[in-house]
Amino acid sequence: MPNEEKYLHFQVDSDITSHLYISIHGRKNGDHFHWDSPLLPEVILGDPAEIESIFVSNPYGNIGRELEVEAVIKGLSESDGLRLSFWADTPSGEYEELADLKTRKLSKGDEASYKAKIKPKEEGFYTVYANLSDDYRLIDREYDIIWAER
Repeated sequence: MPNEEKYLHFQVDSDITSHLYISIHGRKNGDHFHWDSPLLPEVILGDPAEIESIFVSNPYGNIGRELEVEAVIKGLSESDGLRLSFWADTPSGEYEELADLKTRKLSKGDEASYKAKIKPKEEGFYTVYANLSDDYRLIDREYDIIWAER
């Protein structure tokens, strides 16, 4: 109907800090329209930190050649050190641990960078994960994808 407005209410349940993305499709004045939101950060109260980014030094690697993985952690409140683990899903379906680190003490707004190494052993896609946790629960998880070939 012309000049009609519609409000859509929704609720998001989350137990880790994340990002929301909203995509709307509709019609306006008889024409189709589409709108996408930017990534909207959704911070869970009480989370001490988040993974701000993960980056593999080169998205195209060679088998046997080492690549560097970097994760940037941002403090959301005080923390005395968290666990950051790097893992990779290999093309053959294996789950390979790359590094298991303890982060330094972070205050709100502090950023710290942590690195691990990956040396692809087979051709195909690798998904590299950074998992941030405290003593008992996962706080955040991010990933990047690389392609390895001969």
